[in-house]
Amino acid sequence: MAELTPGERLALLKKKHGTLEEVTKEYANTTFLVYDEEGEISYKGNTKPDDMRKYKGKKLIEMQSSHISFMEESGRSMAQFIVEEDEHGTPLVTFKPIDKPTYDVDKEFLTEVEEAKDDSWDIKVSVQQTKFIVFLKSKKKIKDNVVLYITAPSDPHILYEKLNIDINDLQKNKVMEFKKDYNLNDFSIYTRKLYDKYVRS
Repeated sequence: MAELTPGERLALLKKKHGTLEEVTKEYANTTFLVYDEEGEISYKGNTKPDDMRKYKGKKLIEMQSSHISFMEESGRSMAQFIVEEDEHGTPLVTFKPIDKPTYDVDKEFLTEVEEAKDDSWDIKVSVQQTKFIVFLKSKKKIKDNVVLYITAPSDPHILYEKLNIDINDLQKNKVMEFKKDYNLNDFSIYTRKLYDKYVRS
């Protein structure tokens, strides 16, 4: 099957969506990704690939561009990201680790860490421009590490970063800092509810 020329693709899109303005809006709102079993992304664009035969054995997904806008920040490339799938097969776009960690997908329900100004909390996450500061006030002893999932706003399926906090260090020091080496201003924080009350500030 012959590939469509750019002009032919534009004509089809105008027929489907109407005006050129609507076509441009549709382009901006949608991003397509092609990735393999390891999560390596081989295609990223506002339209589907012309010929998926070039990507034999790989998967194609369609996502809202706003949910993965962090991929477009200055100085970043497609090679810095991978696609991971949770236990339900839902794709998650996340930063590619230097050494890809091996861990069991957490099957427990996550709770969002919401903003609060009151002083009644067990764990507080203070979000700074270049770091996260985690405070522990509770005297409750637990054995599991605290894991914070930094995600797209109100969407735990789009994972930006995962902070694994050693519970022994946190219980000993009561406060720990973690470098935030990316420019994210709009995101949510989720965690497993090991303590009763989590807040962010």
